[in-house]
Amino acid sequence: MKVSVQLIVHPDDDAAAAPMVREVFSLDRDGLTPDTLGLQLAEAQDLLVAVQDTVITHQVRDAVAAQVPCPYCGRPRRHKDTRAIVVRSLFGALRLPSPRWWHCPCRDQPTRTFQPLAAVLPERTTPELAYLQARFAGLVSYGITAKLLGELLPLGRRLHPAVVRRQTQAVAARLEGELGEEQFSFIDTCQRDRDELPRPDLPLTVGLDGGYVHSSTQRTRRDGWFEVLKAHGMQDKEFPNAGADAITEIGRNLELLKWFLWHGNVFRALQTVEDLTVALDAVPHGPEQAKLGKAVGEFDTYLRANAERIPNYGERRRAGEAISTAFTESTVNQVISKRMVKKQQMRWTPQGAHLLLQVRCRVLNEQLADDFHRWYPAFTRAPETAALAA
Repeated sequence: MKVSVQLIVHPDDDAAAAPMVREVFSLDRDGLTPDTLGLQLAEAQDLLVAVQDTVITHQVRDAVAAQVPCPYCGRPRRHKDTRAIVVRSLFGALRLPSPRWWHCPCRDQPTRTFQPLAAVLPERTTPELAYLQARFAGLVSYGITAKLLGELLPLGRRLHPAVVRRQTQAVAARLEGELGEEQFSFIDTCQRDRDELPRPDLPLTVGLDGGYVHSSTQRTRRDGWFEVLKAHGMQDKEFPNAGADAITEIGRNLELLKWFLWHGNVFRALQTVEDLTVALDAVPHGPEQAKLGKAVGEFDTYLRANAERIPNYGERRRAGEAISTAFTESTVNQVISKRMVKKQQMRWTPQGAHLLLQVRCRVLNEQLADDFHRWYPAFTRAPETAALAA
């Protein structure tokens, strides 16, 4: 069996002109087996590339022809030479012939020549390719995104992770640019108007949390990471040269520290941290003692910096209020950790991490397709996204 695919192009400017017919793809099939059923991925890619090439050839030709006459006097512009511009699309890198013309002398122009096609296509990446790069990069690493798109799409040459990163950051910068300048407050009403508003239903729950990523300036993988204090399960083998009294004192101070923090008593918690430091000094120095001592010092810094924001969990629990921070921790895990920390070896600059999170949040909220549709009205959104928007 032989299958041929023909593309018919109907000209718009001349109704009497005959349509152009071009065979863009042919396929031979003998018999039916699981591996010969329908189109294979490579064959589908070849078909798409052939159709894309034919469509673009006519689009470019018509767009350039429409700009030959000067829009002011109607005289045809004089041709200087022809160059090529490269536009990357889902179906490969397109090398488009771009003529260079002399400006018409009827008007003063800032330059003597110009390229009409370059003016029509100022961006060198099609919106669909930019969208897929940003979308997948918001979910998985730049390297996996480049490999995945390269295997599924007829992109031509191999897509490099650095290209994906730059494209994703360009999308993020555009999103951030729409936010405008930083504002001290977004409240634009006066206090009198706010006092007249009805009291909101209680309780109100506000969660604040943060996450850590590997910095590009780290000398080692462990720089900048906080240890977790653990009181339960501490055994004598962790401090083989320490006496039983010292270990008991350390364990008692850790239990007190947890109790004071549960009840929001930061003052006594800081005193307990000092007692814990003294107890650790009585333990012979070793790797485990140094590790715990470092954690205690970092925890002391955290308590002093956040003393005014540590709640009384015991009081809240007795009042029936929420005391769990699971919803903030799960948000940090979903937004930051799954993409930038867990099983990821990449290190980040503050700017790079910030821009990626701009895109990742839009992807997780299913808003990125709407952003591209706003920028490019002809951009086709996924069916489920379009249905939700309707």
